[in-house]
Amino acid sequence: MKYKSKFLFRFAQVSAMILLSYSSIQAQNEAAEDQDDGEELVSLTPFVLTEEDDSSYAAGNIISGTRNQTRLKYFPQNIAVITNALLEDTAAFNTEQAVLYVSNVSNENNDEGQLDIRGWRAPHYRNGVEFFTGGEVAISVDTVFIDRIEVVKGPSTLLYGAAQPGGIVNLITKKPLAENKNSIAFVAGSDKFFRFEYDSTGPIFENKEKGSSLLYRMVGLYSDKGSFREFEEESKFIVAPSLTWNIDDKTSISMELFFSRLDEITGRNNRPFENDFSAPLPGVPLSFNPNNPENFKNSEEINVTINFVRKFNDWLSLRSTYFYQEAFKHELNVAGVRETSPGVIPAFWIDWINDSQRYSVETNLLGQFQNVGPGNFELLIGHQFRKIVRNKLYQNWSGATDFHIFDLEQQAIDRQRPPEDTFTVRRDDDIREEGSNSFYFTGNYNVLFNNDRQWRIFGGGRWTELAARTVKSLSGVSESDAQTQFTAQIGSSFTFNKDITGFFTYSESIIPNVQSATPQSGSGFETGIKFDLLDRKLSGSISYFNAEKSNIERRDFFNPEFTSLAGKEESKGIEAELYINPTKNWTMILSGGYLDSEIVEDPQLPLNEGAPLPAPNGTFTMWNKYTVREGSLAGLYAGFGYLWRGEKRSTIGEAISGGLIIPDYSRYDVTVGYRGKLFGDKVYTISAFLENLADTFYLDHGTRAGAPRNLRVSFKIEY
Repeated sequence: MKYKSKFLFRFAQVSAMILLSYSSIQAQNEAAEDQDDGEELVSLTPFVLTEEDDSSYAAGNIISGTRNQTRLKYFPQNIAVITNALLEDTAAFNTEQAVLYVSNVSNENNDEGQLDIRGWRAPHYRNGVEFFTGGEVAISVDTVFIDRIEVVKGPSTLLYGAAQPGGIVNLITKKPLAENKNSIAFVAGSDKFFRFEYDSTGPIFENKEKGSSLLYRMVGLYSDKGSFREFEEESKFIVAPSLTWNIDDKTSISMELFFSRLDEITGRNNRPFENDFSAPLPGVPLSFNPNNPENFKNSEEINVTINFVRKFNDWLSLRSTYFYQEAFKHELNVAGVRETSPGVIPAFWIDWINDSQRYSVETNLLGQFQNVGPGNFELLIGHQFRKIVRNKLYQNWSGATDFHIFDLEQQAIDRQRPPEDTFTVRRDDDIREEGSNSFYFTGNYNVLFNNDRQWRIFGGGRWTELAARTVKSLSGVSESDAQTQFTAQIGSSFTFNKDITGFFTYSESIIPNVQSATPQSGSGFETGIKFDLLDRKLSGSISYFNAEKSNIERRDFFNPEFTSLAGKEESKGIEAELYINPTKNWTMILSGGYLDSEIVEDPQLPLNEGAPLPAPNGTFTMWNKYTVREGSLAGLYAGFGYLWRGEKRSTIGEAISGGLIIPDYSRYDVTVGYRGKLFGDKVYTISAFLENLADTFYLDHGTRAGAPRNLRVSFKIEY
């Protein structure tokens, strides 16, 4: 009840803000109408993403490169796009499943909802604004409210603030539409899997003469599932309403709300495997889970986003975004390590609560200038204020207890929760605040030549002031001096003809350290080609990248209070993303990546020096879909997917042996479905998706086994 009341309170706050801002918006409209008297009003297009073909796997446009719509093949940076069509065809219900067909992107060790790009943790953004995942919220981000995902690779601090040099994941949410569209979907499958989705959008009212309208969208989800492992269950509820008020052809205000609740019975421990991680221990079934049915993770998340867009004239536009997120998680589980003796795992009971808040206010002024010299010029000036409050109410654990793998009678005793007086307090009300204040600018100059040639230059800089303080902790209160860092990005692309574009980019990044005021710094470059050949039958990109990160805070293994800024890491490799359409019925995705990463310096754990980052050393994926478009079987389709992940280093045991090596694996997925019409104009889709066709054993989350062969059947109707 406490967090429901918080949700209602935040909703009331946002509603009041919109009502209070109405009068000022109306005043701006009246002034603009007087100024534009006699001029033809133009459409409100800045900061809006549109796509010519939303049923294709290959995206034509992006918004994550400049915060304004840009042609993907001309922009001098590697950005992979997961379209809504690919999300649906591959039955991707969360971001971990969604990025399977993107090169050098992987799941992070044992943490659901966390992704790595090129070896480094990738923060999640929602429409360009970072939000909590992973540690603060025990939720793998669901795709029910996502329209597409844009994976921006390389250091990206210029537009996105503090981030790792690997890149960021930007989720583009479903927006209200000007036409009525509704859909309902049911999914059922193995391990008691059930999922219900609802999506409805359209106009509440329209006035075409004045160019005004009020549009809505309501997205909802309820899902329930078990697991092939013992003592694992999950129940999830999501509701995401949104409104867009087009006040006139030049002014728009929109609001998106998001509320989720996740209840799990689960655990974080590592089950026993062979020493080379190639199979479970003999005599131990894959379903074995050395956890207790009392283990749980309960999470709630509330998000509020308000966007105000004003187009003053044909060349000047303004956007202001307010974002608030509150995340709450209570977790009680068992954390285990590898066997210390045959058949015995030491286990620790952990009990913690996270209550975190995130605030962000960002304003962008966009100028679009035609015929500036031989080309067109776009200038973006922005300001961002961000504040994060992390409150770990407590983090307790009991002393290690032995769990006996093969002794069934003893297991019942081992699984019992320890008495409260055996828990040892490590942290109590550990509250930490982080803040940043940034000013940035980007310039995008496009020169047009004859014979379909283009030369594009993109660049900019960002001044970021970082500050952090520990408000309450057992180790004391601390406050760091504000540090101002400048980061830059510059890139260029040249279109040799209408089909092939070469590009080069250099960019920088920063990310705060925990103990030190000096942030981590990253930099890197990338060069390659983008192409669109054979009348769009073959498109994609091939590139080489090299990035590094320094000033990494390393804690002394024996004295965690002591840290040094001596860590350094490097990542380089080759990536290819190909979209192939051999015929009008057959479409294919091929992606491959080679990753050569290394921990260059780690004085606190010298065993790590020379070891790779905890990410696969290579990826290769293929997805095919064939659709019958004519004849009596028109609407029938089938898909086949192949995934290969190279070996990776696990952070488990890194203090003892430099880390354990997780072997490579391959996986095959298949789908078959039919799309047809029902009762006239209503469209329905029925499909079956079989994951892990060969029933391969593999590890997909550090030392957590991937799911064996499982089936999901879905029915969706659109009306």
